[in-house]
Amino acid sequence: MTNWNQQSMSSFFPNMARFASPHGPVGDWRMQIAFPPVNIAREEEAFVVSLAVPGYDKSDFTISATNGMLTVSAEHGESLEEQTDDYLHREYARQSFERQLTLPADTIEEAITATYDKGILVITVPRRADATDVKTIEVTVD
Repeated sequence: MTNWNQQSMSSFFPNMARFASPHGPVGDWRMQIAFPPVNIAREEEAFVVSLAVPGYDKSDFTISATNGMLTVSAEHGESLEEQTDDYLHREYARQSFERQLTLPADTIEEAITATYDKGILVITVPRRADATDVKTIEVTVD
């Protein structure tokens, strides 16, 4: 007989079962997380989007906001070259990513700012002062 809690949880959260063990059937669960990891906070006057992207330079980032979509991408690379009299050994390490986030309707796209410090990219997306989180709809009689 199947435990009710186990059965309910697996049907309610079907994707969580594969993360139960880091060496489960799909491999390491950390490989399933989108890169870079993103935190989003809603403050009174802005949304603050923080991305953990260590090892990049601020010039590596491209950030754009168009039609309610925030796109953050970056690419950087370095090469390691070792040469002796007999051979040349060369390896390239290139990393790139792109994350897209849907912006809420109350954002001011043209006022978005970004800072990068100690591996954290922080994007501040201002909110309209007159925006409300709840829209009241009046019911009328036909």
